[in-house]
Amino acid sequence: MEDDSLNLSPFLDKLCGVWEDCKPRGLFHHDISSCETKVLSGEHNFVATLVEGRDQKKRPTEFGMNQASPPAI
Repeated sequence: MEDDSLNLSPFLDKLCGVWEDCKPRGLFHHDISSCETKVLSGEHNFVATLVEGRDQKKRPTEFGMNQASPPAI
């Protein structure tokens, strides 16, 4: 992710640094470095990443929808 040719804001520079520190420590559930990625057209240029098998590797939901409580008013 580190590329000296990019002119990153201080926030993005810090974020990229922390991201790179976390990867080798195994803090991410999925390695997205080899996943198909696409920049979506539009005003904001969102990035979409296809993580194949994510649905099979995700951790179990902590509670079912029948166990959720409505917010307190």
